[in-house]
Amino acid sequence: MVTACLSAWASPGGPGNVCSADSAIMDSRRFAWFPGNTHSHRPSTADTRDPSNHAMYQETLERMTDVLDKTLVDTLHRIDGRGYKAYKDLRGSYRLSRCQLFCDYVQGDPFASPSRIRLRVEQKKAQFPKETFAGRARRKGLEDYIVRQADTFLERQPRRASGTGKSGMIAVDRPGQQVLESTAAVITEEYAELRVSIGLPARGRTVLGRQAEKMFEQLD
Repeated sequence: MVTACLSAWASPGGPGNVCSADSAIMDSRRFAWFPGNTHSHRPSTADTRDPSNHAMYQETLERMTDVLDKTLVDTLHRIDGRGYKAYKDLRGSYRLSRCQLFCDYVQGDPFASPSRIRLRVEQKKAQFPKETFAGRARRKGLEDYIVRQADTFLERQPRRASGTGKSGMIAVDRPGQQVLESTAAVITEEYAELRVSIGLPARGRTVLGRQAEKMFEQLD
């Protein structure tokens, strides 16, 4: 459900009320509401511009099902139980139910630097208004906002996989107190993208493909 962080509907008040660099980004009450974030401000009729926006977002979430690309699932099942380097077969791109998944770097050992992936949602689905990322300052503010959403969400999620080394880890580059340019999120007129680090699960140095499947379901 990490992909929910790449939707303007996750912002209180819907697309018209997304934080930008010149608004109260650091106010935790402005963080989007999404499943698992128990400390975020859940909007009500009194504090949203259009309550129907939030209702629509919730209805959309309820209808979503975790559907992974068959190629991805087949690969995970095929390499299950093999040596850890078999995870290298995951490199490439996959179409998930809510986003495009890019596996850019796959770790060769469970103790090595975690694998790096990108989650990309087309703007026709993300629906961030152009004015929220028009100009460098606003774009930087929105990208920072998305990273903070994702970090808050992931911090409160239980691991769906465990094992040796960094197995089961899912994280974004945690932002500091200042709003700085970050490569962890990218917003363009075509798409919204989040860059995530994941620790592919292993028992010793043996692939746990079924557990990895659960991790990818959590990302979608």
